[in-house]
Amino acid sequence: MPRRMDRHTYLTRWELFRDANCVTRPERAMIVKFITGNRHNPCPAYGHLASIKLSSHLRNYTQFDNTNIQLFEEEHFEMNFLTGQWRRVKKHRRVE
Repeated sequence: MPRRMDRHTYLTRWELFRDANCVTRPERAMIVKFITGNRHNPCPAYGHLASIKLSSHLRNYTQFDNTNIQLFEEEHFEMNFLTGQWRRVKKHRRVE
């Protein structure tokens, strides 16, 4: 029987996927299951931590010396199947 999401979980899900442009349907389903309480690790051989890239955007940043630089800003969803905790992480990398 599918679990009903409470309002907080629904709003969290909406916030997570609002700007997501990289996540696939199976990854999205895995994230929703995780935040609603299903802690089953689909790939236990990879360990108890999983990271899924939610979005990737090209951004312009101004450095301290007032020069501009372009970076890819990626947002990842990290799940810890051992503790049940999750977090969103932003990573930046240079445009090659």
